[in-house]
Amino acid sequence: MAGDHPYENQSKLSLWGALTAESMTSDLANYLSVASAGLSAVAAVFAAICAILSFRLAKRIWIEEKSDERLIFENISHPGLQDRHHAQSVIQIPVFNKSKRKAHISKISAYDQRNNGIPIAWSSDMESLTRSMHPSDSLGVVDSATIYIRRTDGEPLDFARIFIRHSFVHGEQELLFDQYRAYRRSVGAQ
Repeated sequence: MAGDHPYENQSKLSLWGALTAESMTSDLANYLSVASAGLSAVAAVFAAICAILSFRLAKRIWIEEKSDERLIFENISHPGLQDRHHAQSVIQIPVFNKSKRKAHISKISAYDQRNNGIPIAWSSDMESLTRSMHPSDSLGVVDSATIYIRRTDGEPLDFARIFIRHSFVHGEQELLFDQYRAYRRSVGAQ
């Protein structure tokens, strides 16, 4: 130590202390980086779980609301019109909406017993069936409505398979109108 200068040892110690402090800072930075990455991964997994649960809840609520969406079609009958011949070519269908949402009827088609299309016009208003413009357009049902269907060729409407497309079903809902069904049953039973 004869050649050592007293400040040389001190500078070596402070260099050693600086290196140790620098390595400790580097270790601490690495530790914090790994910890924040781990915390980010846990937060991402938690967010994904919350998103999945939220989606399942929203789907369950949507299914519950859709299960309440229903149109009820009552008995189909001929309306009581003064002209009996005209009354035989028109039928009426009372419709009730059980949902809180408005239903939209967009298409109605009718077929006879041989599955041939029947030319019809339909409306929620009896007077618009006789107008020259095609009355069959779209019908919104909030609580209840009556659908009037007129055979446009003037023939009596005794039997019809009626298909109604509305906003509460995918596809079409089928109704059957057979004016003589009760008579046919009683004749067939004898």
